Amino acid sequence: MSSTLSLSGRVELIKTVLLGTIHYWIQSYRFPVSVIKTLEKLFANFLWRNKMHAWAWDKMCTPKSEGGLSIRRIQDINNASGLKLVWRCCNSDDSICTNWMRQYYFKDTNFWEPPIHLLDLGTWKFVAGNRGIAKPYIRRRIGNRETTSLWYDPWLKDGALIEHKNRTNSTMVSNPSEEVSKLIHQNSWHLTIPSLTVFWNQNFQTDIHAHEEDS
Repeated sequence: MSSTLSLSGRVELIKTVLLGTIHYWIQSYRFPVSVIKTLEKLFANFLWRNKMHAWAWDKMCTPKSEGGLSIRRIQDINNASGLKLVWRCCNSDDSICTNWMRQYYFKDTNFWEPPIHLLDLGTWKFVAGNRGIAKPYIRRRIGNRETTSLWYDPWLKDGALIEHKNRTNSTMVSNPSEEVSKLIHQNSWHLTIPSLTVFWNQNFQTDIHAHEEDS
């Protein structure tokens, strides 16, 4: 087939058919570097009809405005897919995949807590391995306080409360399932945990949207 297609036709085939063939897998599992290199080599050989490559693959994966062909790198798609799954787990996503992970891995605990075990399924390892990358860019919006963990969800301006344990008495985390509602009374912040005094004023300025769900 490649012998009857122009260069631009082969580029479009890579973008639509070849990348589409691995679409499910690349969004569900972390691809080993060796697998990514093998796939990209196959794509490049197809593009150049198994002859000498005129451009480096990295160059072809840059935007057209930068002189490339705008072919998306498999590694970039894989990384973005992992972060997307983290986002869906943090929100009220009702997909089969998210419900499955919620049921088996963090049904009775917080999403940020469960460790990765050797025998865990690949999709959960993929998601859990991206939590640390995604967490600095995620903030919970405080609404009715029914779904936000007091200690582990990143609802403060600078992260999760558990990350400040060196400035507080970490032994106060006696109940990991406590919710943000513990610190709110009549839609206002109230200090009920003495160990939080050292940074209460500067950190607890988050708005409370009492008539909405946490998001």
